[in-house]
Amino acid sequence: MRLPFVVPALLLAAVGCAADPTPAAHTAERFHAALESRHEDAACALLSRKTARKLPDPGQTCGQALSDLHMGPGGRVTEVNVWGNEAQVRLAGDTLFLHRFDDGWRVRKWLKENPLSPTFLVMFLLAVGGQAVAGMLQFNDPQTAQGDFAVDVAENPQSELLAVLSMVVLSIYLRQRGSPESKPVGAPHAATNVEG
Repeated sequence: MRLPFVVPALLLAAVGCAADPTPAAHTAERFHAALESRHEDAACALLSRKTARKLPDPGQTCGQALSDLHMGPGGRVTEVNVWGNEAQVRLAGDTLFLHRFDDGWRVRKWLKENPLSPTFLVMFLLAVGGQAVAGMLQFNDPQTAQGDFAVDVAENPQSELLAVLSMVVLSIYLRQRGSPESKPVGAPHAATNVEG
């Protein structure tokens, strides 16, 4: 009899406890607006202190480092997720990760700067998941010989060739800031370091 009252009360409590995503979205919009209007120093003021300190290369200011990234327009906000003091703001052209400090929300990282690592992580998890399912099916099928999961994953030369090929192809289009093997984040895809 109390069930009809419990469900709405729980829903109201959950909605009332949700963090307001508006300030994080405004910070993300202000960050990209500053970049688009070439006010890199204003954009740097919206970065967390640690990010602003780590971003520039030696002999470079934070504003120069942001200018070198050629980030392009962020676009409109499409989704905001807030978890306590952490937020993810998805824009049409970028994804920003923010942290709430005492003086407000600050940008910590953005996906355009480090897309290579998450891509390979997802590919690895998909491969291991597929191998686990295939191994489970093989183990459960009494008509086939048992395979060793670890040996199949580690000694498969086709997977090694696929890993090298995917590293070469994906590194043309995806960049990893700070990696000596990666092109600079803002460099065009056709640019190479080969001098003739």
